[in-house]
Amino acid sequence: MGKRALMNDSLTMDFLARQEVPAKFNTSEWQFDYTYLPVDYLRVLLAAGRALGVFDSSKTSIKALTVGLGGGCVNTFLRYTTENVNVTAVEIDASMVEVAKKFFGFIEDERQHCVVDDGVHFLGECVRKG
Repeated sequence: MGKRALMNDSLTMDFLARQEVPAKFNTSEWQFDYTYLPVDYLRVLLAAGRALGVFDSSKTSIKALTVGLGGGCVNTFLRYTTENVNVTAVEIDASMVEVAKKFFGFIEDERQHCVVDDGVHFLGECVRKG
């Protein structure tokens, strides 16, 4: 048995999740519930957005930006729980985009895509272009 730990150095926690898994484990067979957010702060973040009317379903189209893709759970959650939100993610590390696609079901389509760039640079370009 190997140990799998999901680490996030930007948080003060040593780990977010740890479980025993077989050393050879086919994660491609896992089924995900894309309408569930596994982390409290993400649920609070998106609940606040809903409470403030950011995701108002009466709007014809809403554009959202996430800086940092991670596993893509916020983007994928919005894709599966809304009909009118188009999400752009900006991720500095192209390998994270591949991880999100390969292991977490992130797909790029007409409702969500990812730009590989530095988030600060991307936002600066958006401001410059107006």
